[in-house]
Amino acid sequence: MLPANPTRRAIGAILASVAACLLLIAAPSAWGWRPNTIAARQFASSRPGSASFTITTPAGKTLAYHGGKRRFTASLIKPLLLVAYLRQPEVRDRPLTGYERKRLLGPMIRRSSNQAATEVNEALGSKRIETVIAEARLRDFSYDRAHWGLSRTSSDDQARFFREFAELTPTRHRSYALNLLAAIKPTQRWGIAEVVPQGWRIYFKGGWGVHDSDGALIDHQAALLVSNQNGCTVSLAVMSDGNRLRRTGKQTERGIAKRLFAGLQRLGRRPGACRDTTAGGSAVGPALRP
Repeated sequence: MLPANPTRRAIGAILASVAACLLLIAAPSAWGWRPNTIAARQFASSRPGSASFTITTPAGKTLAYHGGKRRFTASLIKPLLLVAYLRQPEVRDRPLTGYERKRLLGPMIRRSSNQAATEVNEALGSKRIETVIAEARLRDFSYDRAHWGLSRTSSDDQARFFREFAELTPTRHRSYALNLLAAIKPTQRWGIAEVVPQGWRIYFKGGWGVHDSDGALIDHQAALLVSNQNGCTVSLAVMSDGNRLRRTGKQTERGIAKRLFAGLQRLGRRPGACRDTTAGGSAVGPALRP
């Protein structure tokens, strides 16, 4: 046996740390599922343009790849506008009007109407929107009232926001808001929505458009998945910019989500797997049943 020395001890400590990290990555969590972040990172780094993602697990653990990188929101700001509108004192405790449901909030979310979003943005004003940003702890969000689509956010922000969406929405309007996110029009159901595991339902929104004067494109999605059997929840945000083709961003979203969701179907079938999971101080499962 070779005598111990500081250098040998240091090398040993490093090797032990590396081994522990590898075991942590490879081993399933106590919940029986761990997102395959290694495959997702490798895929994201190989894509044209620039991509980032953040996923939160049923246990509340957050895993990310460039999760703090800030990008233009495009239409990904619209769920935040929805929550801010429903939280207004003059709205939160009354029934919505037909105009609000069919001409304003519904079109803004389900078919991503920019005209409706502009009307909501102008009606709210900065203070009410920034109050939601602060309460949701969206640390990377910078709001641009004059050009709402040029606000900036990160995948960290969006994964957190979608995880807490139900808690942020007034109880009276929670089912309505969740149903809008569940009923995005078929022609906009690409990316994450294409790889939802069997037995899970999805609430999501996308944002896309031209990124800069060179014509580079952005494509983002944020989603909340809920198990139909045990109420487990997973939130995911995928953001990309610098794309030259529309299909590039869609393929990036789909590929990252597919890799992260590997094995998730089995977790959704485990009775009581997420019974004790909490977010915002209340049970996740019941809170997210529209």
